[in-house]
Amino acid sequence: METPPGPNHWEVLRWVAEKPEEPWFPSRYAAEHFLDRNSLDAPLTQLRAAGYVEIREWQKGVGQGYRITPEGEQALAKPQSSDSLPSIAFAAEEEEELPAVASPAILFANLMWFGVGLFTAWRLGVGVEFLKADGHPGAVRVLFKTGAATGLSILQGDWWRLASCCFVHVGLFHLAANLLTLGMLGPVVEGLWGKRRFAVIYAVSGLVGSAVAIALHPADTLAGASGALWGVLAAMIAWLLGHRGELRPGVAADWGRKIALMLFINILISFAPAVSMAGHLGGGLAGFATSLCLDWTPNKSPRRKLFGILGAFGVLVLGILFLLGSMKYSEKWTAVREKNSLQQIERDRSKLQAAVGERLGKVNPAAVHNLMKQAKAPLVVPVPKLNASVRMQALAMKAAAEEAFAKSESIDGVTADRFRAYFGCVIAFAEALDAQLGSEDPDIRIVLVKLGESDAAWMKAIGK
Repeated sequence: METPPGPNHWEVLRWVAEKPEEPWFPSRYAAEHFLDRNSLDAPLTQLRAAGYVEIREWQKGVGQGYRITPEGEQALAKPQSSDSLPSIAFAAEEEEELPAVASPAILFANLMWFGVGLFTAWRLGVGVEFLKADGHPGAVRVLFKTGAATGLSILQGDWWRLASCCFVHVGLFHLAANLLTLGMLGPVVEGLWGKRRFAVIYAVSGLVGSAVAIALHPADTLAGASGALWGVLAAMIAWLLGHRGELRPGVAADWGRKIALMLFINILISFAPAVSMAGHLGGGLAGFATSLCLDWTPNKSPRRKLFGILGAFGVLVLGILFLLGSMKYSEKWTAVREKNSLQQIERDRSKLQAAVGERLGKVNPAAVHNLMKQAKAPLVVPVPKLNASVRMQALAMKAAAEEAFAKSESIDGVTADRFRAYFGCVIAFAEALDAQLGSEDPDIRIVLVKLGESDAAWMKAIGK
């Protein structure tokens, strides 16, 4: 005797929609209507994949509950084929969950970027030191070249490092530990939240974790996906707290024990040397807050989704604002700011020397004092021929200083401004020297005052 065909998805959807305010239990419905309970699994899987029904709480004695979604109500309101759903990608009928996409992609990206680090280490001749992660200067250089972050790098404008450092790992063990965690947690959490929300949670957690770690420890070199992974773990906790009723009691308790153990282990790891507890906690808090914002399961209205997305963006903004505030007001950033100022001076000085060229040698303090040495005698006892020679040198120095001033105008920055002030003092010195040598009653004191002003301007220009 042939087994009668089971109900199709549209029939099951209509049954679920009969009492939209209450959960629909397939076990109870099958018993009341003399149906094979197993015949409802395939239609329910397809309906869930299409987003027409969603799981609700599990109740002892009747099993898993379901409820129709707004999308399912809209689908029922339209004339539909009796044996087909809209052409979207479904999971296989025998599978309840869609395969993970985002977490394997992120894992692969981390693995590939470590390969980039290996190649960079090989080119720089670092070798196995990069794999051992023992603080070797060459290995640290590779980390920085491939995207690790420091407070100084952020202060100098490399904000992209807040993201890139999440893909950089300090040695082979660091990489293996993080990839193992991502491989275990990622697909599960992606199954709970979906690939888009999982990707948002991972990204916001990683960025905020980096921002918090750099804000509190600007002198450290930051690398690793731990902040993002803590956010993923926090997202799993958030889901369990909000949707515990959708799981069988035994499953929920088992999840709770596993999460508690994983959380305990990660907290212990956070106390280890060279591990950023700030990054872990920052990423975890960001992941939890972002998950709460994106948890729109009970209400999938466009407004709720918009508010959720804005809330997730707000979590990221708060992390960046915390970093900006620390950069400006925290005492921990004082040494970083001073180091940045010194490096900025050196960069500006190099740019200015390249722009001014050999003219700087013609107007530096050594050249100015050499000219003053030649001018002392004729300033005290005028000698026509000697006066004329020194005056020509003074005019040549003035011309060189004016050219240097003009060339330096293309360079911005405090250092360039100070050098321009020095060039101006050299011009004033040369003019004063020329004027006094051309006078019938020269006054050496006027020239010495201008000489002192140029010396003071030079010391200020070189940062002393």
